[in-house]
Amino acid sequence: MGYVDAIRGVAILGVMMVHCDHYGSNNYPVTLKWVFENGARGVQLFYVASAFTLFLSMSKRRNNEVSPNINFFIRRFFRIA
Repeated sequence: MGYVDAIRGVAILGVMMVHCDHYGSNNYPVTLKWVFENGARGVQLFYVASAFTLFLSMSKRRNNEVSPNINFFIRRFFRIA
């Protein structure tokens, strides 16, 4: 699962770049400016990585439980609540 943490790290760096782009003189080369502006895609990447980990955890327990779908949603409810 180290690759999921790496994807989350890339997403966080993208979001940080967007926020840092709002300060300073911002006289960057065109290529670097494009990277800063598209760092906002980090939010969507983080959502995709989170959804992936949710389904990964659900599929991991599928063979070991009698009602895996119900148990999954009960665990999600109590984790959020």
